[in-house]
Amino acid sequence: MKEFVIKELRLKDFKGQTRVFTPNECKTIVKGCNGVGKTTIYKAFCWLLTGYTDAINGKNHELYDNRCEITKDTPKAIVYAKFLIDGCEYELERRAQAKFSRKRGSNEYVKDSSDSYTLLIDNIETSASDFNSFCERIIGSVDLLPYMLMGERFANLAIDDKAKARKILEQITGEVSVDDMEGDYVFIKDELRKYTIEQIKDRLKNQLKPYKQRIVELNALIDTKEDSLKAHDDSKYAELDTRIQEILSEIKNVDEVLLAKSKSLEPLVCKRNSIEKEIQETNVLIIKKEAEYDNACKDELRQIEDEISTLNKKNICNKNFNDSLDVELKKLESNLEILNAKRNELLKKRDEVKAMLFVGEKCPYCGQDLPFDELEKEKEKFNQRKNDELSIIVKEGTEIKRQIEETQQAIENNKAILRAALISESVLREKYEKTKKLQLPFVLTSEYMDLKGKLAELEANIPEIKIDNEELVEKKNALTEELQAASKEYGAKAFYDSISNEVEKLKEERFNTGCLIANIEKHLDEVFRYEEEKANIISDKINKLLNDCKIVMYSRQKDGELKHDCVIVNNDGVKYATLNNSARIRVCLSIQRMFCEHFKVNLPVFIDESSVFDTSSLPKFNSQMIYLFASDDRVLKVS
Repeated sequence: MKEFVIKELRLKDFKGQTRVFTPNECKTIVKGCNGVGKTTIYKAFCWLLTGYTDAINGKNHELYDNRCEITKDTPKAIVYAKFLIDGCEYELERRAQAKFSRKRGSNEYVKDSSDSYTLLIDNIETSASDFNSFCERIIGSVDLLPYMLMGERFANLAIDDKAKARKILEQITGEVSVDDMEGDYVFIKDELRKYTIEQIKDRLKNQLKPYKQRIVELNALIDTKEDSLKAHDDSKYAELDTRIQEILSEIKNVDEVLLAKSKSLEPLVCKRNSIEKEIQETNVLIIKKEAEYDNACKDELRQIEDEISTLNKKNICNKNFNDSLDVELKKLESNLEILNAKRNELLKKRDEVKAMLFVGEKCPYCGQDLPFDELEKEKEKFNQRKNDELSIIVKEGTEIKRQIEETQQAIENNKAILRAALISESVLREKYEKTKKLQLPFVLTSEYMDLKGKLAELEANIPEIKIDNEELVEKKNALTEELQAASKEYGAKAFYDSISNEVEKLKEERFNTGCLIANIEKHLDEVFRYEEEKANIISDKINKLLNDCKIVMYSRQKDGELKHDCVIVNNDGVKYATLNNSARIRVCLSIQRMFCEHFKVNLPVFIDESSVFDTSSLPKFNSQMIYLFASDDRVLKVS
């Protein structure tokens, strides 16, 4: 571990303070009341190395005396330090100068958006990139250096931007690949060559969605068709078939008896029997054709009913989606009203500021009389204040305008979606009624007419045989009527067989779709196991470097998925945000030491608000320790 020791720290007009701070090599106690500059020493050291002054704000925050207005005459803010790293002495210096530019055609100076900065290494001016390269070489990564000095900065980042905090921690742990894991991740290993783990997960979920939707549709279709089959008893058709064969056999026997009775009329009987057989076959054909025609008509109507059923389910989903969009739209419109109100207030305030005029005799802010020789100076200050105030208003207005435009765009997007009406089933209903109306009864079709014409022609050609066979004929007629009724009932079997075949095909499709779903869910389970094992590896690596806290980088959701997280807790599991001051300080120090140990450097440790600890329980590390105590001393005391 490289040892970093501050030998001397000088502040000149930094945050309005000028002092020389010479800490002890091991332990230094700094005491003083609020406002005498204890924390300013810490902030000066952090600014010198990183450009940040505290754990909350951005770079170069409040470098000058905030009790005075910043002008072009404001003195430079300078921080200089002499320190040792493993016995080698270095000197660093950072300067900041408030930058002003004169307005064109005027003697008025306006503050620039940024200041000018100067960096020195061993009293030689250098560029920002060379300064950073120097710090990176002798200390560690300049991107992580703020967290090595201010653990609180990382703690705040873990609350505000968890994704960025995780990426920083992954720099500490190093890349974790599939080869480092114990689990079997064959699928993921191949996919990770092309996609990130999040992209893999999204792709699998997108693949899964239409298959699950299809399962819902298949279940509905199967249920509908099986309901129509419930009233159908397939076993009766075997009995019907047997009875039809018996009737045909009995008719044949009657015919044989009739034929035997009239040998002399055998030719006529043969002709009559032939014609009657053809008539019988024609009747059976008519019954069969009518059953097929009726089944085809019913099937056509049933297909339209299935389309209507599927459409209704889609409309229910669309309505629920539109309801959620409508709630979101109301929230956006309410937010737009608030933003427009804020914008109007800013416009009114801008007009009021623009209307302010400088009155020579009195100060426009305090109202006191002004000496003549101060008029020009006060006028310049007045205009500067006015311009600063307008600049703030314009900046706020620009931001609100951007928010208004984004909100309006979001409203238009939601309205565009809501304008998409629910799919109407009227077209399908109209198609159903039209199809039903166009379906003629079988008896009105040309096919039926042709068959009936053929039947009439056959019946007209039956030869008349005058023989006393009345009883046999009556029996044959009764058998023929029974045959017609049985044949008609047997004709419905073809319709139900087609439905049964459709159900089997739908069930086969459902099985295959279920297999696809199972395969995708298997891959998703592999992704979840991969994320969990990777989470455990990263968490273990990080938490081995921490003493007074832990960092939970993933949390499990209700659906079982792992959610990326970055929550800092103490060893008792209490979240950082709810800890007291002393516990927070210990957590932040632990984070600092983690970063320092990663770069193998012992940086000086400043402990602000040391007064929250008992003297016996002050945190101690194998580094230069600087404790900042609040006391009643009006002058800073270093011991």
